[in-house]
Amino acid sequence: MLLNPTNTKDMLIYFRKLSNEPDPLFINDSCVERVSKFKLLGVWHQDNLCWNYHIEQIIKKAHKR
Repeated sequence: MLLNPTNTKDMLIYFRKLSNEPDPLFINDSCVERVSKFKLLGVWHQDNLCWNYHIEQIIKKAHKR
């Protein structure tokens, strides 16, 4: 199995205070994008493990209907 770096996301979940951020991930000399939130199987995940952004998106979707 080969990983596609353009479709791969990196999320750092860390509850302690960071003294320095870890180095970025590289796949085949391509940097993997680091994100703070992403959608996986219809659910928005955040790096602080809160549901705020997911609830906002559900409410926004309901208001459109």
